[in-house]
Amino acid sequence: MKILRKKVVNCILLCIFLAGFMMLIPQNAQAAKSKFVVKNGVLIKYNGHGKKITIPKNVRTIKEQAFFGCSDLQTVTIPGNVKKIGQCAFAYCPDLKKVVMKNGVTTIMAEAFSGCGKLDSVTIPKSTKTINELAFDETPWLMKKRKQQKDKLVIVNHILIDGRYAKGKIKIPKGVTAIAESAFAWNKKISGITIPSTVKTVGVGAFAVTNIKKITFPKSVKSIGQSALCLNDELKEVTILNPKAKVMWNNDYTGGTIFDGLVHIEGFVGDKIVIRGYKNSTAAKLAKHINGLSNKSAKKRYKKAVFMTLK
Repeated sequence: MKILRKKVVNCILLCIFLAGFMMLIPQNAQAAKSKFVVKNGVLIKYNGHGKKITIPKNVRTIKEQAFFGCSDLQTVTIPGNVKKIGQCAFAYCPDLKKVVMKNGVTTIMAEAFSGCGKLDSVTIPKSTKTINELAFDETPWLMKKRKQQKDKLVIVNHILIDGRYAKGKIKIPKGVTAIAESAFAWNKKISGITIPSTVKTVGVGAFAVTNIKKITFPKSVKSIGQSALCLNDELKEVTILNPKAKVMWNNDYTGGTIFDGLVHIEGFVGDKIVIRGYKNSTAAKLAKHINGLSNKSAKKRYKKAVFMTLK
């Protein structure tokens, strides 16, 4: 009888010890066993093999490359509790065919879904206000969107996200409020661009490496992204009508203006660039900045800027 009681007591003590030991296991270690690794509202990594998944309700941000190259994934639903989809979050998922984003998602970062060769169905909610560089590059969905428009301009929620297949002189439709990063980059088939007074922001590298000769940024434009006009050999004249528009980021030789940002590139504003703007405006400061850099550069990385004052 005593032996039996001793065994029972030992068993109870062992159970208490094991329970206490389990409580000491770090939450992160247990999370690592889950197919969704989430910490402080950030979905860090997906370890599962599901074909059809829904992002959990405790996620606010999907971290960069969280699903990068997931070979099993075919359909993903992103609920409204997710606000931001990180860079390359779902890039190069070979079998991903359908993405449904619910109202609440606000930001899609660069290349978030790029390289998904079977992605032909995408639902983007009205809550999405930012779609960054090449977010849907090399997807059937984007190709289909291009074909549906005569001017080849892809516009989502008033954001012009792609114009790399447009030709000739382009007139951006009124109502567009933002031109996304690299929207027209490397498109040598456009020779001119008209920006409507509804546009407020122009993304990084938006018109880089094109054949634009002249461009006017209306008064509505508050910010023109770094490198927005870099490597444009044909560019002769830039007019900036907002005297307070942001056009510079650094004040030294490292660059950081609408004309540059790419290191070790020489003379990418042409033999001479005319910048038109108001007296004491950021456009005037930009012209002075470029001339200062031109004098300092042994390799003549910058050419002369001529500032013309608007009345």
